[in-house]
Amino acid sequence: MHRRYDSTNIPIELLRTLVTVSELGTLTKAADAQRLTQPAVSAQIRRLQQIVGAELLEKNGSSLRITACGEMVVRYAQRILAMNDQILLQSRMKPDRAATRIGLCSDVAAYALPPLLAALTGTERSQQPVIECLGTQELGQRLANGYVDLAVLPVAAPTAPGLVSSLATVRWQEPLGWLCAREFLLSPGKPIPLIGSTGSFVQKLAIAALDQSGQLYATAFTAADWSARVAAVRNGFGYLVAPTRLADETIKAAREHFLPALPPFDIGVFIRPDAGPHQFARVLDILVEAVRNPIAVCEPVVPPRRRERASAFVMESQKL
Repeated sequence: MHRRYDSTNIPIELLRTLVTVSELGTLTKAADAQRLTQPAVSAQIRRLQQIVGAELLEKNGSSLRITACGEMVVRYAQRILAMNDQILLQSRMKPDRAATRIGLCSDVAAYALPPLLAALTGTERSQQPVIECLGTQELGQRLANGYVDLAVLPVAAPTAPGLVSSLATVRWQEPLGWLCAREFLLSPGKPIPLIGSTGSFVQKLAIAALDQSGQLYATAFTAADWSARVAAVRNGFGYLVAPTRLADETIKAAREHFLPALPPFDIGVFIRPDAGPHQFARVLDILVEAVRNPIAVCEPVVPPRRRERASAFVMESQKL
């Protein structure tokens, strides 16, 4: 029976075929890889081009070359296929062997990920957790919706409405500092050059401190990628507000008099709303030991009878 396609939904198999063709370079190789005939692959490409309304491939001698529009479609298709495959993998996993899902917000991933990965080294494959590094808002939403089991997040960050029913089972403070290159000097009277990431909770704290002090500042460098921000710091682009423990032989925590004091950065390990600490006790212990500030005093896991009171605290802290 002939399958009908509409113009508002792209069948996943058409995207997979395009990605395969772009990777292998010919319709014949793509057909072999997908166990299809070459005419079938050609028909799928034609149908995909009809749906998107543009040419995606063009002939280049004996091979095919992807067009500019095709490159854009391939980029999105790769992401869609990755999510499709992840859905199938997770949904087919046996409940008793499902991996614990850990989320790290981008503001803490820079220092939390290396020790966490080191702590998990040697863990049996079947017991290794799945780790995600996301922005604060997105991670809070995924936690509230149950897609993440444990999440390391700023306690006072506005995240997702459903998160107020979850608890920060452990909390500690990370000292923040104005990090810059060790040889960096700012000329008197110049605005403070700020390095950061759009949507970063820590950057919002920095901007609030600058606004309150009346200090002039200007955005010097913005990047979602942590390594790019560190590179900007090391090359003297300006100041990056981050936990002071990230200072090293090339980066210092500046103490110039014109830099305003920064507020405490409260970090918490949250558990998804419908779960409790006992469900993830082993992974929770590893996570806390790996990512918490070693000199900080951590609050213990909140007992069930204090759940309502602690939930109210989290709700109030999110109003800050």
